[in-house]
Amino acid sequence: MIYRICPDCGDTLDPGERCNCREMMEKQEFLNILQTLLSKADVNVKCLELTDEETVKLTFLKGYAKRINIAADSRLAIIKDVVNNIT
Repeated sequence: MIYRICPDCGDTLDPGERCNCREMMEKQEFLNILQTLLSKADVNVKCLELTDEETVKLTFLKGYAKRINIAADSRLAIIKDVVNNIT
């Protein structure tokens, strides 16, 4: 079978398949910035982690966590979804 290798992450791709690793890295970088902002605002958030393309794991300082669906969300919608799950 003919396949390609993504130059960024090394994943093997079928013919015509597009790797989404860059998009995932950009989303995680955005979540890191949002996490820093929430921390500076004294919100009890420990970590925002992108678990897959459509899910963010929101971990609180006390240890419990929530999973948030961010499928097809814009960055503003991601902020709203995270904030709505904090309160």
